[in-house]
Parts: sequence; C-alpha cells; structure tokens
Amino acid sequence: MSLHSKWLLLMGASLLAAAWLGLGTVAAAGAEKVEAGKLPQIRIVPSADQVKAGEEFEVAVWLQGFKGSYGGVQGYEVHMKYDTERIAPVVEKGAGALLRPAVFAAAASPMQLLNKLDAAAGLIQIAEATAQRGPALFSGYGKLGSVTFKAVKDGAASFSLAKSIIILPDNPGLNIQHSVNEPVVSIGAGPAKEGAAKIVGQAPSKAAAQLTVEQRLKQFKDYEAVAKLKWASAAVGELALEQVMQGTAAGDFEPGRLMTRAEFAKAAVLAFELDMKQQSIPAFTDVGKSDWSYDYVETAAASGLLQGVERPQGSVFLPNQPITRAEIAAVLSRQLKALGAAEAAASAAAAKPATGEAATAEASPTNEAKPADAQGEASSAGHPFSDISGHWAEQDIAYLYEQELLQGRTDKLFAPGDHAIRAEVSVLLHRVMQRLNE
Repeated sequence: MSLHSKWLLLMGASLLAAAWLGLGTVAAAGAEKVEAGKLPQIRIVPSADQVKAGEEFEVAVWLQGFKGSYGGVQGYEVHMKYDTERIAPVVEKGAGALLRPAVFAAAASPMQLLNKLDAAAGLIQIAEATAQRGPALFSGYGKLGSVTFKAVKDGAASFSLAKSIIILPDNPGLNIQHSVNEPVVSIGAGPAKEGAAKIVGQAPSKAAAQLTVEQRLKQFKDYEAVAKLKWASAAVGELALEQVMQGTAAGDFEPGRLMTRAEFAKAAVLAFELDMKQQSIPAFTDVGKSDWSYDYVETAAASGLLQGVERPQGSVFLPNQPITRAEIAAVLSRQLKALGAAEAAASAAAAKPATGEAATAEASPTNEAKPADAQGEASSAGHPFSDISGHWAEQDIAYLYEQELLQGRTDKLFAPGDHAIRAEVSVLLHRVMQRLNE
C-alpha cells in the first residue's frame, strides 16, 4: 500500500488531499489571526553553529508551541533537506529507525507512516498520524528525533524543510499555519551565519473545542485532591491547558508531592516558551540522553535558568532532588530580568539613531546575587524576610516580592531552603505567565 493510501485510510481523503498534493492555498474563513512571532514552530536545531571539517554534530527537529487553536495535532509530515556537498549523516548499521519521535502519547496509538533517509536527495523524512481524537492528540512541545552529521567540506551547510505539514481535525485540505527555520552550520574558519525563517500553511478554519479549567482538572485521576486546594486548583488547570505542567504517566497530578529539579526545568522551559537546544555531549553526568528530562534540562542550563553542582566526577544536576524555594525564585527572577532587559534594549535601539549602540544585559549564570535590572536593584529593605539576609538568592527573592509575585511562609520568614510542592509551583508559574502576557 502506498504512503498516500495509508494517509487517506487513516485520516480521511478530504482531510489530507490538498496538503498531500502540496496545495494548501485554500483560504481559511474566519481563521484566527496570530502574530508571526507567536505561531507554532517546526524547528531544526543544530548542536553547533560552527564546526571543523571531520567533526561530528547533531541536528534535532522539534514541534513547539502547538496549543490553543493550534493544539490537538492529528498528524504531521516533515522532510528535512541538508547540504550533501558539505555534510553527511552518520548512520550505524542495525541501529533501527532513523528517528525516534516523542510526539504522540502511547495512548494515541500513532501510526508511523514515514521514517527514512534519502541520501541521494539529501532528505530525512518523518511522518506520523493518529486516528484518535480528544486528549490523545498532540499539543505543546514534541521532539521528532535527532540525527548525527559529519562535516566533510568547508563552507556554509544549510538545512531547510522541503515539506512541513501539520494536520488538525476538522480542517480538511489545510496545512495548518506554522513557522519554520533554515539554520546554517559554518564549517571551517568562516564566520557563523544566521539562517532564515518563514511561515507556511494557513490558520485553522475550525479550532478544536477548548476545555474549561474545570474540565481539564477532572481529567486528572486525583481531581478531588486538586480541587480541595482552592488556592491552587485554578492555576493547576490553567497550566495543564497550556501544556506547561501535566500529570504523571498514571494520570494523577499529585499536587502535594515535592517538585523535582528536572520537573521544574521542563516547566520553566515551557512556561517561558524557550526554543529547545540540542547538545551533543551531556552537560551533567547524572542526566543522560535517554532520560525523559534530558532536552529540557539541557535547554534550561544553556539558557542560564538552572545550573549544576561541581563534584569530583564532574558537574551534576541532581534531577530527582526536590527544588528549593530559593532556587525557584532565582530561576524566575533571572528570566524576568533578562526579558525586561531585552525589551528595554529593543525600545532603546528603536529610539536611538542607527549609529548608536544599545546596551544589553545578560542573565547571571551563577547562583550569586544578580545585577540589578533596568527597573533598579531590589535591596534587603524591599522585603520583610529576616531569614534571607546575605542569602545568595536574596536579590532574586526581593525582586519577585516587590513585583508581588511571591510571598513568604509567614509575614517575616521566606524559608529559602524549604522545598516546594507541585501546587505551589503551579501558582507561582501561573502568576509569572500572567505578568508576561500583560
């Protein structure tokens, strides 16, 4: 049976007919208007932007930001084109499938329709779909897999998507709108180059029915335990709808369980909608490539949100260790300050003559007191907590307190070394996300 026939049998002829044929010029009546910068993405993610001939590097492909009207993906097809003159894929014999996608949940029973390398054409092709509906559909972030390449010739090795199709239910003939990037890896001594980006497809003509917060909460098996926490249940539901914090594999949310550093790394990456990173060599000795949290921990670390601890055997992340209130404050403060500094720099650059040079600020990569952001430094006088004086996270805690984003355990005590439960983290992340959307 041909690949086309498989698609049509699984998804219905009307759904994929135009997209399969590369059409997709059908106007979407009443389509939701979304700013280009907020569209979901199919991103090609190299582990390095510059290498030497003979060196190896990795390239991953991610689906990012598929939520709201763009959530509930039922199928996708991606053809990644690479420069056959300058790079070559490294494929071990007997390694099995070329890519190992982690997009659909097992409950979706996804059908893998395409997963192959066409070396002559310089194409890597992957396609999956499900006949399921509802919660089994894909939303949020999902990795299609990664491939190792070897640089064989100096020059600029480009990557692009020769085809990228996203299918939502009840949108016959539409390739759903998304952005794609075209990164470039420089081989040799030449300068690193920045790739292009473009938008393909059309806005959905019919969005999937959106669950209410209460409906989403009731999908957790421990709904009663979440509902009892009146101060946290709405935040838990909102974050679940936004794909920022999900339940366990067993279907529970476990609001009273201590949140681990690995769980928080993933939640922070998703809450701040960071672009995923690809690392050829793990940054930490205790988080391996096969661990569920690997990509999120690496992205959080590379983005300056979380760091590890130096040990004789190397840097460790302590992924299963509960995260402390001080660590959470430091992560959120860093990112808010970095975003505020970037926004201020962009505004200043727009106001200055073209010859001026805008100053930028960088989030501190260490667990020390941080530089003040553009709004001024928060001092110990800016908070009431007697137990954080001289603490490495004092400035971060003070900053969030002044922003009315967090409170202490009591009026006078913050308890920086206490661990946080998942319900507490949900409330704080929800507040921060609301602030960013103001």
